[in-house]
Amino acid sequence: MVLCCRQNVEIERQMTSDDEHDACDKSVDESPFQLFPVQWTQAVFFVSLGLFLIAGLLWIVGAEAVITILTGISFRRLVSLLIVGFTPLILWGFGFHVILTRLGVAGRL
Repeated sequence: MVLCCRQNVEIERQMTSDDEHDACDKSVDESPFQLFPVQWTQAVFFVSLGLFLIAGLLWIVGAEAVITILTGISFRRLVSLLIVGFTPLILWGFGFHVILTRLGVAGRL
């Protein structure tokens, strides 16, 4: 009976140390924010798609029309639109940074 318990304790110690070692290996090798080749391909694809759509819009509407509209907006209105547009983006980014900091992964990005 004592021999059986000692064997179980020894096996349990080996399993615990192996699990801890595996967990350390996974945390070093597989960072949750690591981009793999497929993700890089997708990111490049979607950025290219966005640039293609902007170029298509400028081609359909015309660059002159866009310049005319942008020069027709007063400076004060343009500044207010930029503030209203970028404020939520900045707040969202700050909130995301706080979340990543609390998770302990903000420095690894």
